[in-house]
Amino acid sequence: MTDLLILEQHAVYDECNLVSKYFLLPKEEPKLMLAQNGGAETKVVGATTLSKETGGTSTDEQLYNRIVILEKKILPKGPTPGPNMSDSVASVFRDVCKLGCYSATFKWVPSEYYSWELGRRAETLGAERIGQLTKAMLMENTRHKGESTRTNSKFYLVVVQYVATIDAKKLAEAVRALPPVSSRLNPTDFQFKVASEEDNDRLTGFKHNSVSPFGLKEDIPIVLSKAVKEEGVNFMWMGGGDVDLKLGMGVEEFVRSKAAFVLDVSDKRIM
Repeated sequence: MTDLLILEQHAVYDECNLVSKYFLLPKEEPKLMLAQNGGAETKVVGATTLSKETGGTSTDEQLYNRIVILEKKILPKGPTPGPNMSDSVASVFRDVCKLGCYSATFKWVPSEYYSWELGRRAETLGAERIGQLTKAMLMENTRHKGESTRTNSKFYLVVVQYVATIDAKKLAEAVRALPPVSSRLNPTDFQFKVASEEDNDRLTGFKHNSVSPFGLKEDIPIVLSKAVKEEGVNFMWMGGGDVDLKLGMGVEEFVRSKAAFVLDVSDKRIM
């Protein structure tokens, strides 16, 4: 029966909470129509009902119990949703759940986190290397003309390691090379700089030191520094929508979920 099962995700919202539920369903059955948030007695309403309340077969009950176990394993480990959750954190959590980022985990850090050396920050997050710590910076092409597209956008959100700096020249060359040769612009049409605070707040919806690639206010193309993938550890940490909240995730899953461009855009800092 295992080969007949698929994993489907269903997010349930109410005025206070976001609950992301995952259900195993037979491939032949119609899609699930509704999931009701009922805590331990969660009911699945639709073509397939697995709750004990329906008097299902023993196979159904076994499958229902397996679902409960799987939910605990694969749901993103995040801040407990509730009425006190900020809009920015909630937007990040919703996006992570919507995109099915199963490796995602959230961690709150002390308010003095940014006064620490990178080694201590990495230790607090449980990271193996300081190269796993990243930040997201909104970059603007000040010479951009015309309509923005993924391969020729006025703004890019660049995710770079804390042990590195964004090289504006490398970024310009890499972005210019994204379209086919026949449609590439002149090198003089590219000049990147860090976007203004006003543009950052307007486009990302996040304040300084809390910018996350998830839950962005506007659809901004994302660039991941190639150095992050070359770090040798398939896990990275980034902003979680609050100054004191960090989001960890598998590198490959990040690239997939955000359709990020992996480009050579950074230089190592002299530590």
